[in-house]
Amino acid sequence: MTSWDLVVTVAPLNDDDDEVGVATRQLNELLLDLELGAAELISATDAPENTKSISTIATTIGIRLGGESLKAAYTRIRDWAARRGRTVEVTISGDTIKITNATDEQYNKVVDAWLARHGTS
Repeated sequence: MTSWDLVVTVAPLNDDDDEVGVATRQLNELLLDLELGAAELISATDAPENTKSISTIATTIGIRLGGESLKAAYTRIRDWAARRGRTVEVTISGDTIKITNATDEQYNKVVDAWLARHGTS
């Protein structure tokens, strides 16, 4: 199993969300535009134990950080989730933050505290 700096899981909009796999692939493509070490889809069987798997559809993305900071990757994920009305869980070393509808001020406050716990900016 590959070791990831960041694990991102896209939640379905509802129980019948057939588009969650497509949405996850779209987010992965968007992340590839950043200068990351790697961003790739992880199957449910390859996802880290401390992350939630929704189904056998690939809804999880593993990220290794490269030239871009964690905050840049997080900002890209947050903006994508807000535009699509999606909930996304982002995990670092077993510490998960759920990204859902919130104001920019609320996001910034929570994210700054979360990133500070991991010594990143």
